[in-house]
Amino acid sequence: MVGYSGPLLDEFAGQRPQLPPTLILHGASDRIAPVSHADTIERLLREQSTPYEIKIYEGQGHGLTDAAQFDAAARAAPFLGQLLQQASS
Repeated sequence: MVGYSGPLLDEFAGQRPQLPPTLILHGASDRIAPVSHADTIERLLREQSTPYEIKIYEGQGHGLTDAAQFDAAARAAPFLGQLLQQASS
């Protein structure tokens, strides 16, 4: 799963669902889905020993722009490609 600035509903976090391997991409200045949501998802993934990567973009809000947008895309493709390769092995 690749999460771009995704919100995390309290009800969802409280259920402690088993998450798939996840790439978290989030703007540090996001006012719609605060970066604390990314921290909560990271904590849940760590507790579940689920593979994950996280990148917090300083100065970015909800929806990444400019170099951050390109960096996020450059991270997402290899992350998903690696998982697909592992699944087919």
